[in-house]
Amino acid sequence: MDILTATTTLNDGTNALKLEFNGAGGATVGAVGAGLVFSQGWNPPSETVSLVRVAGIYGVKNGPAGNFGGALALYTQPNSGADMVERMRIDMSGRVGIGTTTPLSKMTLILTEGQSLTLSDVNENEATHETLRFFAPNATTNYAQIFAYKYGTGAVARNLVLNSPGGNVGIGTRSPAATLEVNGKVLGGGTADAWSVENTGGTMSTSWTTIPGLTKTFTLTRAALVQFNASGTQRSGADTCHTGYRFVVDDVARGDSSHGQRIFVSNFSYSWWTMWSFSDFANLAAGTHSISVQARESAGLTPCYVCVEVDASFHDYARGNLNIIAVYQ
Repeated sequence: MDILTATTTLNDGTNALKLEFNGAGGATVGAVGAGLVFSQGWNPPSETVSLVRVAGIYGVKNGPAGNFGGALALYTQPNSGADMVERMRIDMSGRVGIGTTTPLSKMTLILTEGQSLTLSDVNENEATHETLRFFAPNATTNYAQIFAYKYGTGAVARNLVLNSPGGNVGIGTRSPAATLEVNGKVLGGGTADAWSVENTGGTMSTSWTTIPGLTKTFTLTRAALVQFNASGTQRSGADTCHTGYRFVVDDVARGDSSHGQRIFVSNFSYSWWTMWSFSDFANLAAGTHSISVQARESAGLTPCYVCVEVDASFHDYARGNLNIIAVYQ
């Protein structure tokens, strides 16, 4: 072991450990003072006689001149004859900086482009390793990334789970009131399914009757908020006509059992085609579901507006559509 009063050189001869005092460090902020310098063999088989420095630990002045305050800095030697480079610092407030000499938080990690903070189950040079990686934004990529991935044999993206013990997750809010609360706009991409069917027309009945062709069976890959809309045209025979329409979801009729959603068609005798449309929505679980549209003419509805039929073709409906949109939760 040697005790020096000047900065060590790359080639330290036969001394594996040096206690060094850099008297020229001064008392200004950032001045490097005393430190330990570590050396190792450079070129076998002469390890015992030819040593080069590989790392160092130094005290650093952290407060201004005339004030207390010091930091501890860790250095390593690049693969060259250049000076050692500071890699990590613990400042006088206990803040740790990696890649920076002025950490502003409890731990600050400076990443250059392409670098990441990686948590791995084994060394990353293993044939297969599981990782959780964090990438900071930079001049090229103006976004940050967090992802879980298995590298090596059978490489595959892994699931990333948030708050698995319970509690809520907030985006843009510090006090989420639901499992996931987003304060702002949500733009979906690949998070919805849609189905559409149409019919070719038919004649109504005074009983609830499924409109032929306006039935759809569909499968949800997971729970979803499902919106359904039906529309079409209808004509009446004479006088004022009211018609009831309703959705039936998984064999359960929705709306009023007598009226459904009552729709005014016409108060003119022999009305021509009149548009009708109505919507509803439901939260449905993952699995297979069915939605159909039923209709009934005004006879039997309350209040009763009797539609005088001139012939069987009147008091009927023409082409209609059933549209279903599922937004996954």
